[in-house]
Amino acid sequence: MVQSREALKIIGDTLRRSQKMPEDMSYVLREPDVEGQDAAVSVPVTILQDTDTTRDDPANSNFNGYLTNDAGEEVGKIYETHWEMSLQIDIWTAAGSDVDVDTLGQQLHEVLYAYDTRGPDKTFVDEDGEKREMIYDFTLQDGSRDDNLDQTPTIWRWRQQARVRGAELLTTTSTEPPVRNVTQ
Repeated sequence: MVQSREALKIIGDTLRRSQKMPEDMSYVLREPDVEGQDAAVSVPVTILQDTDTTRDDPANSNFNGYLTNDAGEEVGKIYETHWEMSLQIDIWTAAGSDVDVDTLGQQLHEVLYAYDTRGPDKTFVDEDGEKREMIYDFTLQDGSRDDNLDQTPTIWRWRQQARVRGAELLTTTSTEPPVRNVTQ
């Protein structure tokens, strides 16, 4: 079970753990607030943003099976909901720094290509090393320079787009409201 927000964190952690990305790289899982809480974030920085998430069925009514107790008795129902997220990954670095944004963009692509459904299709793992198979489709899309020299002339940017599809399990019992299932 993976919510789209959790998928964002898992993908960010995958980049953070990679030997190909710089150790001093900062990671932000939203559009940064450069005047507020993200003012102290140093470059290079990788920003992962969910730009659009849709659900196959907003009502979460895809019946998946029954929840059973240790005796095998049915005590609830399990529902599965599928989602699709547009992911935007930006790398920012300072002009004149030792870190080249084009090189970082290539390294980012190399790290994430291992998880691309059209490529090696490795399974993402969380920070505990647990496989997260409910992220069942990851596809890298366009990646290129995206400098905005009029607004920020000293920041070089790389932008990588991706599509992520996943599923989340919800459980209900006759006496409780629906809850997220924490097992896979």
